[in-house]
Amino acid sequence: RTTMERKLRTHLSQAVEAIKEALNRGQRRVVVEMQVGCGLSRVLVKTAEILNGLKAGKILIVTSRAEIKELVKKELFANNQEMVQIDKKNIVVETEYKILNQINEIKGDYSVVIFFDAATREGVYKQIEGVGKTTIVFSTIKKKASKRLFPSKDIVFTYSYKEAIKEGYITPARSEEHTSE
Repeated sequence: RTTMERKLRTHLSQAVEAIKEALNRGQRRVVVEMQVGCGLSRVLVKTAEILNGLKAGKILIVTSRAEIKELVKKELFANNQEMVQIDKKNIVVETEYKILNQINEIKGDYSVVIFFDAATREGVYKQIEGVGKTTIVFSTIKKKASKRLFPSKDIVFTYSYKEAIKEGYITPARSEEHTSE
């Protein structure tokens, strides 16, 4: 086992395993729902490593904002140099805005499109989804919106806000601390 595998918390390992199983089944759209602050970027790094091992080809990672783009690049290429086996020349990280402006030029260039917290607006998702043969979505959106965008068969893993609080991974907002159950 790699250092990355040993360090993953249980819910992160479960998410990675669900993604791996879906990809091995040939599932074309894979959705992981997880709350902000629960390790989604760690799952992204491990997913890139899995895709590299499967020789998946060129990967496009789409983010909603420039700040998230930089975070993803840092996680993939700077923080995990000794832990992750990723062919960096096969991964492009870009904002949805830039991708939308280049959509006609890049169709067919990528095998996999990964949305990292960028599928929050239905129109953006639907325009970019077809760029790759396989689509993986790391979503922090609410279940109602998620169910509207993605068929339930595509959602392979969910880690809810309540689960994260119960397991001590995140703390509740102040207004929730004093509510009775």
